[in-house]
Amino acid sequence: MKTLESYCTQIIDAAIESVKPSVLIPKSVRIEKGKLFIADSVFDLTAINNIYIIGAGKASGFMAYEIEKILGSKITQGVVSVYDSSNIKLDTIKLIEAGHPLPDDKSLTAGKEIFELASSADQNDLVITLLSGGGSALMELLPQGILLDDYRELTNLLLQSGADINEINIVRKAISKIKGGKLAEAISPAKSITLIISDVVGDNLESIASGPTFIKGKINQDVKSVFNKYDLFDKIPHSITNYFSEIYDDSQQSHLQIENQNIFIIGNNLTALNAAKKKAEQLGFDSKIVN
Repeated sequence: MKTLESYCTQIIDAAIESVKPSVLIPKSVRIEKGKLFIADSVFDLTAINNIYIIGAGKASGFMAYEIEKILGSKITQGVVSVYDSSNIKLDTIKLIEAGHPLPDDKSLTAGKEIFELASSADQNDLVITLLSGGGSALMELLPQGILLDDYRELTNLLLQSGADINEINIVRKAISKIKGGKLAEAISPAKSITLIISDVVGDNLESIASGPTFIKGKINQDVKSVFNKYDLFDKIPHSITNYFSEIYDDSQQSHLQIENQNIFIIGNNLTALNAAKKKAEQLGFDSKIVN
């Protein structure tokens, strides 16, 4: 007779298995007769000169592994920032291990290399970006004058203050040169595909890895309200307060329109919940998902 613990383990295992890149990528991505199929979309690769793979996140190394299995020699070059690459062997895509939850020097190295590779792509190229949880810390590019130690201190202050992920990412995007759609600007005019495994409740594209390839028609990042809410103004490093006072206007809006943007959430919390529910029902439980 199986115990309740055994049933719970099976249900949890089913949820975790459902959101692994080894399950999600083959289910969502395939190539056939010169065409790339992603979900219900089709991309003609016959006119593409180069395919570049970039990305960041704790699962993005395994995403890169699965993409290499599908695209193989069609990949020209790639750089992906991960937390741990010890169990991942790739042929073409370079993995950089970086810091999480606080960014480190390797996060800056990864951000620089990813941004430079994205910027090198032209209108006849395709850039595929792989994003997953942890991408915000693992890939960073800071403005001149802001020190990494100060940025880490700010991140730590936000984490300790109780700021939620959306509020933290408002600040991150305002400072970063790669977040908040700025990576999409670097990719343009190349064609862009973003594959996401989301750990953000509600799948807000602005919040997943701080939205490096997501551009809204109008952006209003209310940094001051976050600082005021958690009484952080007197605690923030001077290099960051100076940056905001001299450069950043919190009513700043971006009207940049980027074409060839294709963003796919291939797995999320609901994917795991549905798998857990299905397994529970298979085991004889009356199950439902409660918001």
